[in-house]
Amino acid sequence: MTISRLYNAIINRCYTLFAKLYLYSVKASFGKGLFVMNSFPRFLLCKGSCIQIGENFTINGNSVYTSTNNKSSIAVMKNACLKIGNHVGINGATIFCSNRIVLGDYVIVGEVVREL
Repeated sequence: MTISRLYNAIINRCYTLFAKLYLYSVKASFGKGLFVMNSFPRFLLCKGSCIQIGENFTINGNSVYTSTNNKSSIAVMKNACLKIGNHVGINGATIFCSNRIVLGDYVIVGEVVREL
């Protein structure tokens, strides 16, 4: 493993830890396997909002696939609820929830998403 890969692995673990601490502090629920990579995403969770995240959720804080470098963002307004299923990935996308959004299982959201 090269030094840059080791560095990125350590940094991504730190981003993941900070995201888990933040989500725990705002009383969001999340399953096993939450992973944050490349940058800490923007979170805006208003009072009275709820967020539920399933297992194996991955969010790429910065899009690295295009020149736009969009930062992933999740905003949940007052009295709104965002439910994210299992095995979901977000890359360079913004999710703004003013009432209710449900993302099912095995969903990919972001730029440069291709069918497998």
